[in-house]
Amino acid sequence: MKRLLPYLLIKALLILILILFSPIRLSPDEAQYWTWSRHLDWGYYSKPPGIAWQIWLGTYLFGPTELGVRFLSLIIGFFIPLATYRLAIKSNCTPEQSFWAGLLLALSPLGILSSFFAITDVGMTLFFILATTALVQKKILPCAFYIACGALFKWPIYILWLFHPWNIPAIIVSLFGLTPSLIWNAQHDWATFQHVGSTIAVTTPSPPNPLEFFFAQMALLSPVIFCLYLFSYRKKIPPLTGLVPATILLTLLISSSFQKIQGNWASFVYPLALVYTASQITNRLLLRLGAITAPLLFLIVLLLAPLSYRTNAFRHNMGWDNIAPQLLQAGYIPDEHFLFSDKYQMTSLLSFYGPEQHQAYFFNLQGSRKNQFSYWPQMPDKELFNTGYFVRVEHTLRNNFIEELSPYFASVIPYPATEISPGMYLLIYRCTLYNGNTPPVTSHY
Repeated sequence: MKRLLPYLLIKALLILILILFSPIRLSPDEAQYWTWSRHLDWGYYSKPPGIAWQIWLGTYLFGPTELGVRFLSLIIGFFIPLATYRLAIKSNCTPEQSFWAGLLLALSPLGILSSFFAITDVGMTLFFILATTALVQKKILPCAFYIACGALFKWPIYILWLFHPWNIPAIIVSLFGLTPSLIWNAQHDWATFQHVGSTIAVTTPSPPNPLEFFFAQMALLSPVIFCLYLFSYRKKIPPLTGLVPATILLTLLISSSFQKIQGNWASFVYPLALVYTASQITNRLLLRLGAITAPLLFLIVLLLAPLSYRTNAFRHNMGWDNIAPQLLQAGYIPDEHFLFSDKYQMTSLLSFYGPEQHQAYFFNLQGSRKNQFSYWPQMPDKELFNTGYFVRVEHTLRNNFIEELSPYFASVIPYPATEISPGMYLLIYRCTLYNGNTPPVTSHY
């Protein structure tokens, strides 16, 4: 483990520099989780509370900044390769094999992004590794505790029980991880379960994407490391580090042939996969090739980001720092006016990047499904007869929001669109004397 630490410390320092000085701003999801952290609760509309609690602690330490939002992910991302090393040791790998398992994960795009972005996958991944390590050691109650902790971030961690003979007391202990979400849902019409149910029951499934899903997995690990994993399988496959990732990946790949499967849904299994890979690949040159090419691939993607919208893998993270100056130039006064948008992602970004970080409102012009903003105070509650600024980001210079907004305001005045990053245009509308009306309340979850 001591051999691995210098690499992790250097990586953590570089990512800290990236957080502080790169143009990669918060993603819409990160901004959304940050808004949750300002309203600490037992749960939230679409996710358990763990990510909001994590961000609350980070912003308590470093303020409502990008560093505050991402700091705990940087810390958790530091420990994930160490936990992977320990899993490898407990799985009877040599220290050399364990080192390569941790290093390949740390230097892969997945390992780098896990230390950078404040997303729910990061916390669950750490506890998934710890729970698997406990199973390897046949420590069932500690495994149950780790699963309960991981469930505070994402519920798929319970999949691990499918690969072990059921121990009812341990399963009951692990289910305590659902308690906060159950409390919140009992107070809010079981919104999370209705949301999940409506997603499953959708009559028109999203288009299948098997090739997209496959290449997303290759991108997460890097082509070399992913190929090393695929070609590492032998006749004897250990039930946890070998069978678990293979089964989950194959299941998701097959599912992607029928409907769209997000590429990150399998990310939590790769620490186990790389433990197995390192135990099977004896050619140290191939391992070194994987460790060198993976961060180089990430660097190339980073350098391509500013060139164009299509080549920018971080296009949903760029340009948000231009929101506040444009709003102030348009006459927005934080203590007198309010901000709103018709997309919950943009509403979240407005809340973080708007002047003085006043919480924006979600105004459902499009009849979209409910979201967390649906359970917080609405514009009629606080903004009657006030002036608001409607903000939207588009890839084209759409300008027909005047007609959509006019029924709710005395006047709607558009400002010239501004390109805040390649292919991303900021649209601002000054809307005066809000009349208190709202679009029809959606019943969709």
